[in-house]
Amino acid sequence: MLKAILKSLYWVPFLGMIVREALEGPDEARYVFCGNLVMAFVLAVAAFGFRAFIAVMLTAVVVMFMVIFDITRDDSPLSG
Repeated sequence: MLKAILKSLYWVPFLGMIVREALEGPDEARYVFCGNLVMAFVLAVAAFGFRAFIAVMLTAVVVMFMVIFDITRDDSPLSG
């Protein structure tokens, strides 16, 4: 399910190129992608303040719930 959501981001013009490179590219691309996410978070908090921090944290809660649900599914490759 999470992979399908990430693959649906391929259709977003600029973000799709970055996500595709992080998923299918070399290992260094993953580190650059994570660095870009951290930098975008820092710049958003610097520009918009505490509201941006709260918005990112609420989004992180949803993402972590999706990861937990994916791990605990019976047919998940991560469930063992």
